Amino acid sequence: MTTIGIGSSQDPNPTLAFKEAAIMAKHQINLPESDLVLIFSTDEYPLDQNAFNTIQKILQPKRSIYALTTGLIIPQGTAPRGVGILAISSKDIRFGISTRNNLNQTLLHEAGLRLGREAVTSLGTPKRQGFISFVSGPQKNQLLLRGLQESLGHTLPIIGAISSGQIAKESSLIALDGTTQESAAIGLLIGGTEPVIVATRHGWQPLGRPRIITDAEGGIIRKIDGQPAIDLYSNYFPEDLITMTPYKFRNLGLLYPLGISTDTPRTYYIRHITDILSDGSLSCQGDVAKGRTIYLMISDKDACRQAAHDAAMEVREKLNGHTPKMLLIFESMARQRLLGRGASHEISLIKEIFGFATPVFGMYTYGELAPAKGSQKHTQDTQLQSASIVIAAIG
Repeated sequence: MTTIGIGSSQDPNPTLAFKEAAIMAKHQINLPESDLVLIFSTDEYPLDQNAFNTIQKILQPKRSIYALTTGLIIPQGTAPRGVGILAISSKDIRFGISTRNNLNQTLLHEAGLRLGREAVTSLGTPKRQGFISFVSGPQKNQLLLRGLQESLGHTLPIIGAISSGQIAKESSLIALDGTTQESAAIGLLIGGTEPVIVATRHGWQPLGRPRIITDAEGGIIRKIDGQPAIDLYSNYFPEDLITMTPYKFRNLGLLYPLGISTDTPRTYYIRHITDILSDGSLSCQGDVAKGRTIYLMISDKDACRQAAHDAAMEVREKLNGHTPKMLLIFESMARQRLLGRGASHEISLIKEIFGFATPVFGMYTYGELAPAKGSQKHTQDTQLQSASIVIAAIG
């Protein structure tokens, strides 16, 4: 048996907001304690010790995970500010939890290995069904993913969210059991008898003709068609991009990311630009490869909603008529900005597919970890995604 409670609040007083959200979740779960609590909040609602103590007193969770976000995904739709709390108590779902702090760019692969292994030890003997990671800090999360997949295998669904806050302040926080961390990762291994089914889409389409990455290393694109990489943007935007403030350019990059070709026709990895280097190179959120075809990408509200619909339909088809215990959604802040006030309509579309009684909970992210669309049936080629929506059906 699995019981789930979801509470949220936008009370202007942060202390009261955490309390109200916790009480709402408590009323729904209606049990003395919880096995796991997920807490998401926006910048206006920092998780301080008083807020954490309030949640502990009301919900009495065995473990709790917190992530800062630019917006909430809740049963009522979406909220650009506030507090969201999910409480779970289950005899069918088991959890293994791990954490790695003070992540170093040169040791991310080792951190991924340890994050996965420690979660396996924490879970124990129940069958592994899926892994969720909450990350803050370093941008080269593909190295972390490689370590995770080596420790957990390539058949286990691995998803995750990069914590997002006020992008201008580069704010990114997560917390395990009330201890807030920057430059850290938390692993949540789901085990037991209930499956975890995942699908992801983005809805961005190529703008203009294809180009070739002629010089790149890691997350740095130096040359496209033999020219400085920044020229790809300069061809479309007359303003001198070099003089743009980092905040203004990131906003531009969110709406017009890069699309990198994959081995599956007409599918693309989306990459946000995080910085323009002095030589005109572009620093990307994830790895890129020399020789790949690259496009400037564009989207609209209809394409974003269609992508969410398609991801939800894929999950429903994989469930073969089974009704999930809940849906966990991680969605890019780029989609949040593009959809604006229409973001709640997208969640309504998803709920129509699974039934309005299915609990929905999630957050907007600065990067999503999810299996790549087009992966082989029996493998889960998890990649760092951008501008995507990830839907995970649990149970």
